[in-house]
Amino acid sequence: MSLSTGVGFSEHRNPAEAGRIAAEQALAQANMDTPDFVFLFGTIGYKQEPLVRAVRAATRGAPLSGCSAEGVIVPGAIHETNFGAVVCVVKSDEIRFQNAAAQGMGTDAVAMGQKVGDALALHEVDDALTLVSLADGLTLNFDAMLRGLMYKCPSLHSIPMIGGTASDNWTFTKTYQYCNDDVFSDGLVATLIRGKARLVTAARHGCVPVGEELVITKAEKNRILEINGRRALDVIDEYLTVEERQGDWKKTNVYLAIGVRAPEYMKHYDDYLIRFMPMRDDTGGGVYVPTELAEGTRFFMTRRDHEKIASGNERLAEEVRTGLAGSDPRFLLQIECIGRGQVIFNDTEKQQLLRDVQRNVAKDSRLWFGAYTYGEFSPVGNVNSFHNYSLIVTAIA
Repeated sequence: MSLSTGVGFSEHRNPAEAGRIAAEQALAQANMDTPDFVFLFGTIGYKQEPLVRAVRAATRGAPLSGCSAEGVIVPGAIHETNFGAVVCVVKSDEIRFQNAAAQGMGTDAVAMGQKVGDALALHEVDDALTLVSLADGLTLNFDAMLRGLMYKCPSLHSIPMIGGTASDNWTFTKTYQYCNDDVFSDGLVATLIRGKARLVTAARHGCVPVGEELVITKAEKNRILEINGRRALDVIDEYLTVEERQGDWKKTNVYLAIGVRAPEYMKHYDDYLIRFMPMRDDTGGGVYVPTELAEGTRFFMTRRDHEKIASGNERLAEEVRTGLAGSDPRFLLQIECIGRGQVIFNDTEKQQLLRDVQRNVAKDSRLWFGAYTYGEFSPVGNVNSFHNYSLIVTAIA
């Protein structure tokens, strides 16, 4: 029984060269010619199609899943740059990988999820380890997508879902998802991993509440219109500094987020679930969030806290180690919010946090890969959940 993994990275500015170099490095590390499956994250400076084609060619047409990212994560380093690609190749005789994709997140996320769930026959699977889901970070409705994916399954949480949302370079213009040869937007690519292995995933954020508890008094799907009976934006703006109010919302919103009280079964995770506000509607006075927050939902505004981020990383590493029970991980995926990168940490701090997590989770971090995203997916208390400003680490041993 075996599971072999290899990771490669390139920051070559030519997308075809970057894809080829990263894929060849990954294959060489794993000492394999043809992988069973390939994961790819590429930053937004590349033309995405030639990057994907190059990786597919170098890996002999192996099935591929991936997405665009603001930054990529490799052993010992985070590269927040317009030109960076990381490839992970896997081969195993004990677990299997199958992917499927669909578009239409912004118009009907439920129907889109149903197409993917049907293509993977999720309701028939009895040996699922996880569903790695990578979705458009600008049009995401997590709750609707999840309902679609699992609509034939016994529950929304029958299969643990990990992953996150594609991102761009803070322009909030367009993100990309990859499935085999296809590059598209406004969609989802999901990879079903099934078989016999030990899977461990853990999540932590680093946000603390500020001000008084608030309540959503008017909402439509994933759009918050009123808070405490007032226009949502009028309330939110009171939590911003003068400089933040005068700045570009695309940069300002990284400093402030919604913190919804976590249910009791998530208390070991944190007291709050964090919700990013990627877009505001100045005309209507509302904000958009990636999940559906119902009228009557109570929450606090939150801000990131450096000490809580560091201590949360330590707790996450301990949780993963405990789950591995002494086994050596053979697959290590990190999904982390771009709001925990260079916008709040200098490069030395950011790289040290990464190295500390990698060292504390695994003796050998050469198999580590990942991406900086606009949102993160991971189960908490066996409930598939959406996260923001969070770190997600998944290990297979």
